[in-house]
Amino acid sequence: MTKVGILGSAVVGQTLAQGFKQHGYEVRIGSRTPAKLASFTESSGIPAGTFEAVGAWGELLVLAVHGMAAQEVLTLAGAKNHRGKIVIDTTNPLTRDPPVDGVVKVFTGPNESLLERLQAEKDLTYLFISHDLRAVRHLSDRVGRKQILVGSMLATAVVLAAMAFSGGSPLFIALVAVLGFFLYATRPVIQAWLLEATPRNMAGSSIGVLFGAQAVGAAIGPLLGGLVADRWGLLATFYFLAATIVIANLFVVPVRKALPA
Repeated sequence: MTKVGILGSAVVGQTLAQGFKQHGYEVRIGSRTPAKLASFTESSGIPAGTFEAVGAWGELLVLAVHGMAAQEVLTLAGAKNHRGKIVIDTTNPLTRDPPVDGVVKVFTGPNESLLERLQAEKDLTYLFISHDLRAVRHLSDRVGRKQILVGSMLATAVVLAAMAFSGGSPLFIALVAVLGFFLYATRPVIQAWLLEATPRNMAGSSIGVLFGAQAVGAAIGPLLGGLVADRWGLLATFYFLAATIVIANLFVVPVRKALPA
């Protein structure tokens, strides 16, 4: 049984802890002040401890704190305690300042992401779950559009299948957030790849075709999903979407990189 250590005790941390436990994992949750989690431990049966204790105990760690506290929490957890382990990152580089005209503020620069900063400073092996799309941009620039697109689409299919199994558990809520990331992360990558592979004198037409195809899919998708749900049940819809994405990947895999003429 995998031991999952949750580094963070707010709503996200507690929700993920309960979801992991419900699916058979042994879970502990870390906090600066474990005593404040007494009622949570009593109701959930999930032990609480310091970041260092939970970091040392867990075989897989989940970083579930405010982005501005991420570096401090990993330091408190201890470098030796997360070295060589997978760390699932749910953080975003948001400041604590209120939004200005509806726009939130971030503390990372235009050419960096919180993910890369933590990796560089803490020497971590990361599975990242973040809505910081600049991280996706950097990865696609370095790794390649096709690799990121295929990986995101496959991850989306896996998450959809997992949602069908999770039912109404707290894990379902967490998976919805993860699904949103993978779905929207592909959009800027697709556009960048399309513009790189299209002759410059056809850039406008190619973007028009892309947006037109997305509009058609957005119109037909809900209808097909509803028909599948009515005929075979709601869970079948998730499997249908997962299968559709896998089939779409079959068209992406053979594509070779092309340069604009």
